[in-house]
Amino acid sequence: MANIIVIKPFGEIISLPADNKLDLRLMYLALGCHTVERIKVRWEGKVRDCYVDEEGAIRGRPLNPELRKLAQGYYGQDIQEFSGPGAIWIPTPRKKP
Repeated sequence: MANIIVIKPFGEIISLPADNKLDLRLMYLALGCHTVERIKVRWEGKVRDCYVDEEGAIRGRPLNPELRKLAQGYYGQDIQEFSGPGAIWIPTPRKKP
């Protein structure tokens, strides 16, 4: 089973079970928004897809410094600030034959 790891602006981390197929509707629900942007982050030593509220700053959501740190692990120091939660997609590991 896959997981969605939601990282909230004040450091709270929530793990949600998900099917192994990425469902953007579930991402919208996890983030509480209707438009998402995909970024890359480094989570537990691996590069992962992370989805953020594309309009988080416009909507006045609080900054998420933890999410910025995770994105810096992939992009480097010159990365923008992110507002609101981020949702990291973690698919089920493939079994080796």
